[in-house]
Amino acid sequence: MFLLSQCSGSVQTLTSTVDLQYFTSVGYSSGTGTYDNNLSCSWLIDSGSTDWKILLYVKNYGITCAGDVINIYDGNDISNTSLATNICGSGQSPVYRSSQRYVKVTFTTDASNQGIGFEIEYFKASDLSGTGCTSAQTLTATTTVQYLSSPSFPSNYDLSANCQWNIKSSSDTLHMDIIFSDIELSTSCSFDGLTIYDVTSSYTSNQTSFLLKFKSDGSLSYTGFILKYYTRETANEVSSSVTITYSDGMTYLFIYLFINSFIKQRCLGML
Repeated sequence: MFLLSQCSGSVQTLTSTVDLQYFTSVGYSSGTGTYDNNLSCSWLIDSGSTDWKILLYVKNYGITCAGDVINIYDGNDISNTSLATNICGSGQSPVYRSSQRYVKVTFTTDASNQGIGFEIEYFKASDLSGTGCTSAQTLTATTTVQYLSSPSFPSNYDLSANCQWNIKSSSDTLHMDIIFSDIELSTSCSFDGLTIYDVTSSYTSNQTSFLLKFKSDGSLSYTGFILKYYTRETANEVSSSVTITYSDGMTYLFIYLFINSFIKQRCLGML
């Protein structure tokens, strides 16, 4: 979803969903444009409920220091705690996590010099792990999109977790998209990891069933994961693949049916 800010002096409210959304500074033009001088822009991201938090990050930015800055607040007002202060320069930010339903973003520029601006990705998050971390849980997929997360998401997942979900479809082809993943990396995912069984290609199961297992050890935890699952009548989809080699020397092949780019780090296995 693309949202163009107006920077008219009033706050632009963005209603977040569980799927990735994004907005940009005025003139960003996919990173090839420039913003204007003397801007005062504000966005308010609303998850819609106190049960939902916001995850976001600055996917790309080129901001002239020090007169032009992005600020991100944990709430609906600049008096709230800052998640990030005076972002400028260029690059990509870490992932920021709200403690409540709102996040406010401001962007101000001075009277000289311009950069390309920025693009921010965001989505709302809640613990959607169900009962699968207490005992194995069976979930039924339908044409309506449903979601599944690590325990305590978007807070760090529980230590010593042992979770199992069996996602089934009565007849149609089952699809699954990883929306976000931040799981401790280790050789062969020996510490923490999400393992997906009976995957044939592109996170698509022709057997109309997925078995997912998530485990964590007793030390260190990260944000975890959230994914969506649903059914479609046909499996005739075009997929693409990418090979990623991590710093531990291991190489993983990931095959994507629907690309979701909000992935910080991932220890996933497909068997």
